[in-house]
Amino acid sequence: MPRVRRTIPKTMSTQHPDNARMPDFASGEIFTGEEEIFEAYFAYSELGCREQMWDWEGKEVDPLVVEKLLMRYEDFFKANPIGERVFLTPRVPNPSVEPVDGARLPQILHNIIYSSLIAKIFYEREIVPVFEIILPMTTSVEELNRLEAYYRNFVSGQALMKAFPEDDIFIKEWLGDFQPERIGIIPLFEDKDSLLNCANIVEEFMKGKELEYMRVFLGRSDPALNYSNLSSVCFSMWLFRDCITWRRGRRCQFILFSALAQLPLGATSSPPMWIVCSRDTLPATPLPSNPLLNMTGRRIW
Repeated sequence: MPRVRRTIPKTMSTQHPDNARMPDFASGEIFTGEEEIFEAYFAYSELGCREQMWDWEGKEVDPLVVEKLLMRYEDFFKANPIGERVFLTPRVPNPSVEPVDGARLPQILHNIIYSSLIAKIFYEREIVPVFEIILPMTTSVEELNRLEAYYRNFVSGQALMKAFPEDDIFIKEWLGDFQPERIGIIPLFEDKDSLLNCANIVEEFMKGKELEYMRVFLGRSDPALNYSNLSSVCFSMWLFRDCITWRRGRRCQFILFSALAQLPLGATSSPPMWIVCSRDTLPATPLPSNPLLNMTGRRIW
């Protein structure tokens, strides 16, 4: 499958806005699944966000989000392909912390395959609309390796399996191709011990893998609630220093994004993050977006 140079979005719209009131398009006090579909389109088209988090953690979401966006807003997404110009990134439950909610993980990962099949039909070419997922409450490298290997071996890996040993076709000939073959994992560190150890966890995860880049989310709201807002800021400052130190002697660059205050409808800057990537494969500069949201990126070398 042809590779497309990755654009790193400056902004991400989440599904956890702290708004003074519900938006005009909401019919009640709680968003419906259909309204969340429109909210994603609204964030892309009106607020200028390049990325929408699709949050499966602890709530119901529509698994057909890619199909519904493409079918309902055809002109917009023809001009702004999902996975190339705008992005949809699921946040999945962490089975190590949420065993009941985590049982939905196979459904979520197989839905990524279905979204690729729908996008291929819509765009009439090979395209992968979803290729990264966020793992909340990450505490160890084993959680990251387990999730990455599970998808590679038991989700996309099914393509070259047979339904039964004597079958004369592979599963991909029966159900269609399974793309993407691999997914990127974005760890979200939220507790003190994991935050302070995240550089070591990420370094261990990267060993033996040919990664062009890696995004890492550093939690701010939960650490602020658990340890105070000042402590949350100090954690981030410590981590930025730790990451710069870790970079020395390596052919890597770190791109850090600072957080902004809440914007309407949950359109915020992405959580503070750092991205590790080879100098030879540094992702392209993000595309221009809404001027209000264009302030979010700040590069620190």
